[in-house]
Amino acid sequence: MWSISVVFKMQTIQRPKILSFLLLLTVFLALTKTVSAEVTLKLVNDPWPPYTGMNLPGKGVATEIVVTALNKAGYKTSMHFAPWARALEGTISGTYDILLTTSFTKERAKVVAYSEPYLGNVIRFIKLESKAYHFDQLDDLHHLNIGVVRGYVYEPMFDKSEQIYRIENTLLENNLRMLLAGRLDLVVEDELVAQKTISKLFPDEKYNFSFLSKPLNKKPMHIIIRKAHPSHVTIISRFNAVLDTMRADGTYDEILAKHGFSVKN
Repeated sequence: MWSISVVFKMQTIQRPKILSFLLLLTVFLALTKTVSAEVTLKLVNDPWPPYTGMNLPGKGVATEIVVTALNKAGYKTSMHFAPWARALEGTISGTYDILLTTSFTKERAKVVAYSEPYLGNVIRFIKLESKAYHFDQLDDLHHLNIGVVRGYVYEPMFDKSEQIYRIENTLLENNLRMLLAGRLDLVVEDELVAQKTISKLFPDEKYNFSFLSKPLNKKPMHIIIRKAHPSHVTIISRFNAVLDTMRADGTYDEILAKHGFSVKN
């Protein structure tokens, strides 16, 4: 069973208030559903199992949560996959409407609107089992060749450091191959994504990989939509509201359980 840290904002409210809120939201959505049902939102992400993937159940846990919430809010959706940098640029330019698994940055927030967090992830370094690298602070990484995925945000100081050699690739798979070949010292990635990728693509080599014990970062996951989208405020507002109801009525936990996740509050 996957174990994740789920980060989200919850308000402590009494049961009668919860029921009143759910009733009001149901009426609101019913009144607006006719308009929104005519809109098909184009969702995009890179293949990032177990969160997103064409051949995963529900196209991944993140995809199923987002699609379910948007459908309940009255929107039709279509899901697309592209390399991360292309998916991000396409969301900002308007090729796509919503990017699914995004971390917050001040730079992005200038041009996109963020939802409330709906999942969380843990970012770790991967090494070869035969190597003895140690990570306690960023100084420990100086002059190491570290594989990253182009366009990903990992941790602000790590992303900006001029003392760390970040080697960009479009796919985690390529970084792992370079690690096995001795062309990289470390690879940085979401822990669950790395585990899933190694098990699927490198089954005979999986015991040659290991994770450094200290995470680089733990961060929440959001959807984003460009601020130039004429309905970006409404879409994000409805998504956040429905997400709250999904947590309250058990739908959210049911999706996590379906995908083998447990929730740690």
